Amino acid sequence: MSAGAAAGARAGRPGVRGTAGARAAAFLGLGAFLVGSLGAARAAGQVRLQELVVTVDASADWHRGNFSAVTVPRLDSAESVASGAGQAQVRGLVALLSNERRGLFVEFDGSLQQFATGGFKYRRYAPRRHSGDLTAWYQQRVGSGGLRLSAGAATMGVHDRPPLPLYLSPGYQRYFGSATYARAVGGVQARAGVRAESADYGAVLPQLDLLDRSALRTWLGALPWTGERSAIELRGQYSYVSYTRQGGSGAPNDPFRTDHMLRASATWCWRTPSCWGFPERAADADGSWEGAVTVVGLLNRSNSRRVEYDLLRLGAWASTPVGSNLLLVEGQLAAKRYRRAFMHALVPGEEADNSSYVAASLQRALLGPELRGSVRVRWMRAETSIGDAYFRRLGLSVSLNYRPSL
Repeated sequence: MSAGAAAGARAGRPGVRGTAGARAAAFLGLGAFLVGSLGAARAAGQVRLQELVVTVDASADWHRGNFSAVTVPRLDSAESVASGAGQAQVRGLVALLSNERRGLFVEFDGSLQQFATGGFKYRRYAPRRHSGDLTAWYQQRVGSGGLRLSAGAATMGVHDRPPLPLYLSPGYQRYFGSATYARAVGGVQARAGVRAESADYGAVLPQLDLLDRSALRTWLGALPWTGERSAIELRGQYSYVSYTRQGGSGAPNDPFRTDHMLRASATWCWRTPSCWGFPERAADADGSWEGAVTVVGLLNRSNSRRVEYDLLRLGAWASTPVGSNLLLVEGQLAAKRYRRAFMHALVPGEEADNSSYVAASLQRALLGPELRGSVRVRWMRAETSIGDAYFRRLGLSVSLNYRPSL
């Protein structure tokens, strides 16, 4: 669909923007819930800052590619550009209630990043990106299992967004709510969950409205095998995604674009705390390495045949001590195939994760265990089969991470 056609279709859609009011109400409800919970927890003397992390980093990146995207505001004839950026980030975890049977937690994350660019033909851009996340969750033992309820909101803004090949995701507001239940079934640890979410990309550019969406996801995961030092996780997920700014008017004979996604994954973990997430800790003190390998398959079917695709992704990471340093190596290989070869139009990062990358970082403690330094190198490439379009980035970053003892 062209931008003009999309704009014309939007003109006859009363009430679509009304969802923004519902999202704002949900956000205010979350805030009121947190304020009330905080007051009750403070009265009981249970509020505790469990984690605080302050990070500053500087990076340099080289971007090359010939992608074009309807959601990027300007065009530039440059095929190769460079950028430098400085970033400050603060994140933390607050326990409002924590005991053996239940807990209530709030996690926050805020960052500010300033860029400088070179190599563009039109002018020099100076993008500035700011973001903030707020998530609250309540967990409680239920029978022989555990229930977790979560709600959150996230926002990101980008000022002076540049054209490709320097790709920066457009600003957005996102809201979500989820429920997860975990318990042992026949000796196998299993988890099931459901998540509802929405994303609004604002109206800075009419084209960005095309990205507005709401989704309902349900998933089931299990650890069918666990050993002394390794485990295997299997997971399946179904997602229903509605793009209320794409397609028709929403009438039964003129529906919005809706996608149905099936995702299956298998992960093998070695010496990690669990297969349920990426561990944020150093390798074991005895000098052994730890890591994981994940295979993901995704099928996307839609009433818009343009965006139907199949995706296969292989990812792996490993970490090991090297003297007083910690070496972390990670990578991903992705293969994406659209069912309609003539519609291989691709916007990097906006439709699906189709990029392949490899990265390595070296970390070590500085002036004690609370302050750590890191140097990271990353190479990434995404491509399509139409006109040999591609997008490539090579980056180097240096960061300082301060995590005080609490």
